[in-house]
Amino acid sequence: MVNTTTYMIPSSDGSTQYKVRHLDAYSCTCPDYLNRCKERGLYCKHINTIIFFNKLKNRIETENFNLDGIIDKKECPECQNSNISKQGIRKNKSGNKQKYKCLNCGTYFILDFTKHLKGNARMVCLVLDMYYKGNSLRDIQDTLYKNFGLKLHHETVRRWINRFMAKINKYTTNLKPQTSEIMHIDEQMIQVGKDNEWCWNAMDNKTRFLLATQITKVRRIKDARGIIQKAKEKLSQKPDFIATDKGQFYKKAIRKEFPTHAKNYVHFNNIGVNHITKKG
Repeated sequence: MVNTTTYMIPSSDGSTQYKVRHLDAYSCTCPDYLNRCKERGLYCKHINTIIFFNKLKNRIETENFNLDGIIDKKECPECQNSNISKQGIRKNKSGNKQKYKCLNCGTYFILDFTKHLKGNARMVCLVLDMYYKGNSLRDIQDTLYKNFGLKLHHETVRRWINRFMAKINKYTTNLKPQTSEIMHIDEQMIQVGKDNEWCWNAMDNKTRFLLATQITKVRRIKDARGIIQKAKEKLSQKPDFIATDKGQFYKKAIRKEFPTHAKNYVHFNNIGVNHITKKG
């Protein structure tokens, strides 16, 4: 079993596992981290998954948390109306649950992320924790039975993992960071099959949050505008500075996406940004 500072994350196709370690800083053995993220101070998707999971686990360990925040929709189960209000807390053997009332049909109900499961939110986090630490599905199945008397088929454990990771991924995709006044944009040549393509990344300077990424076959003004447009969707404020290399396409792309004339400026209240270039 992997120790508390190390997690094993399966690749997207399940053919291999990558080791994520957290000592003084995070590291990962995946090619994306080793070839791109490490030298730029970025996190790969495997590290971001562990960061989010640890926050979720810590929250569950310190409060009666039913994962209400990552339910796809808050709506009445009877009439599917979203006009609902909170109606206090219901206590049961699984912990405290937020009670709701539908203001359309009057139905009282609970939005429970783990509804219809044999376990509860803490059990789901335990399963994910054991899975990330390299335990097999049958090891997890055996632990749940020996320690909690919970009988589950190992395929049920697999379904839990697939179901909740899909919801967590969907939730994290919509997170908006508190961005700072500087945004970095860079592009790097990568090999895709026999062809060379370009990987673009936009990152916030203070939080080191990866705002956007894209792959293109060439480097043109419209490609530079594309990465900026994706990054703008994640920004909580307009950056005062955008730092790039000396590619000429950046200058025109930034002027297009952050016009200096107020009448043409739509996305943010202020106008324009300062473009600074890095050496290299």
